[in-house]
Formats: sequence, C-alpha cells, structure tokens
Amino acid sequence: MALANFDIKGGEMFSLTGHPGGHAKLTSAHGEVLYPSRLVEHLRDELRANLIELTSNNIEYRESLRNLDSIYPSVSGPDDNPYYRYVYGGNSPGLGVICSTVPGDSGSAAFAMERGEHPSVLVGIFLGGSDPRSVAWIPGLKYHEVLFPSEETIRVLDQL
Repeated sequence: MALANFDIKGGEMFSLTGHPGGHAKLTSAHGEVLYPSRLVEHLRDELRANLIELTSNNIEYRESLRNLDSIYPSVSGPDDNPYYRYVYGGNSPGLGVICSTVPGDSGSAAFAMERGEHPSVLVGIFLGGSDPRSVAWIPGLKYHEVLFPSEETIRVLDQL
C-alpha cells in the first residue's frame, strides 16, 4: 500500500474503509477534504475572505475567524517562508474533512480517489467525527471530521 507523501489539497475526494465496531468491512465513498494540512498565505487569506459570505452576522463572523486562527496557526517553513498548518487538539497535525462515518470508524484508512499518477494511495487515518447523538450540523470550521495525514506518518518515520 502506498502512502501519500504529497500535500492533499482542499476539495480532494477520498473513501474511508474500515471495520467499525469490529464488524465486516465498510467503505464510505465521497469524503472530501475541506481544510488541507497546509496553507500558504494567499490561500489562507482567501479562506478568511470567504468567511464573510458564509456567515450571517458579525458575531458569527468573529467566531469563525477565531476558529480559523485556532486550526491554522502560523509556522516558519524552510527559507523562513511562513505557512499555516492545520492542527487539532492543541497541536496535532491533521486534515479537516467531511465524510459519512459511523461509531467505531476511528482508525479507518482514507484512500484518495483515482488520481492518475497516484492511484489508490493512503492519504490519512480517520481520527474523529461527529457525536451520533448530537443534533444535525452543517460542515464548516466549527464542525468537521479529522484525518491524520499520511505525510506526517512518513515525516515521523524519516526521523527515526
């Protein structure tokens, strides 16, 4: 199985395959990356600008900006070029996604849809989703699922 060692972009499609609750294999198709693991400054600025259109009032807009700033802190890259890295749970790297999940899907593999030069590669591991007992929600900065990106797995293994 090939691991994706490239940036997964917003809008990338994937399928989630696992054994929720130890049951037979279940594949959920058509997951989508909402928030990639890295953003360069102009892409983050575009995301911030789009928040104006996605919010209905000033309070909701300010809350969305706070959410965006918390999931995309600034990081110094090579050559001191800053970029913004998606984080969850404080400082863990991730990908913000939307996909159909069921209880027990944590740990399921997320595979990229056919991409020509990168067919069927593992793009991440599903970490968490919505509480099935919660009220329905609309995916966005506040509510979405999280994958641990395979590129981070490769980075950690390279350091061993």
